[in-house]
Amino acid sequence: MLGLEIRDRDVDDAFLNTPLETPEYGVMPEPFHDQRGGRVYCELHSAFYGSKKAMELFGAYFASIVLSGGFKRIAADSCAFFKTRGKDFFLCVVYVDNCFSIATDPALHKEFEDTLRKHLRTTAVDDAQNILGMTVTRTTGGGRMLRTPKMIDDAMRACFGETSFKGALTPMSTSFNDSDADASPKLSAEGQTWMRGVLGTLGFVIHARPCIMFAHNKLSTRMHAPTDCDAEAARRIVRFLAFTQTLGVTFHRGSDDLETQMLTELTPHTRCTRTEGATRESAHR
Repeated sequence: MLGLEIRDRDVDDAFLNTPLETPEYGVMPEPFHDQRGGRVYCELHSAFYGSKKAMELFGAYFASIVLSGGFKRIAADSCAFFKTRGKDFFLCVVYVDNCFSIATDPALHKEFEDTLRKHLRTTAVDDAQNILGMTVTRTTGGGRMLRTPKMIDDAMRACFGETSFKGALTPMSTSFNDSDADASPKLSAEGQTWMRGVLGTLGFVIHARPCIMFAHNKLSTRMHAPTDCDAEAARRIVRFLAFTQTLGVTFHRGSDDLETQMLTELTPHTRCTRTEGATRESAHR
């Protein structure tokens, strides 16, 4: 609404910057041995991905750095920080080791960067284009459009590989029901793992495509014993997304209630094919 740019900063080697409160020990993998051929143990002095308190310690360490720079933590969200100066304000949210921020005055951005630079190395992107799997683009009216092309592409690759497939006009068939789905053959253990992966990917797509929310939620309730019918329903969601890839959610600049609407830039087509990792439309339009 304010026409502000979102800046993205990634903390380099985030968890390795975090000192451990108490010693932790690990066993070196093969073929590391001591002079007598015994196993080699190491004492850890920094947290790393996978250690028990890595996230908690990094969060506390990051917060202490930000607070030391005069920024304040939002009471309702321990991963959000802000700073005000007159009519200007700065807001930052942290997701794992990524910092997304906006500011009405570039000087506040610089203060935040200088505060982090004293203790951490970061890689900065002036205007974030990809946030948590979503692609953010500017519209002609100054708004922001959210889409998930990479996530949709990943789902298509998981479901159909490099083969051609037909699109779908709706995310779920009107004839889908639990009785018929239960009567269908059960998926193998490998098939269940595949379906969990597809639904996990679609869970990110929902952020920009709420139109698949009902179908996704319905299939999620059946994951205790998914069947071939459920798998086909999951593929239908992906076929629908492939058929409507140009749709997304737009936040209009100046809208008082952050009204969202679905874009209607879709060019109808009846078949999707995969070429060099990207989705191509066939000649049928």
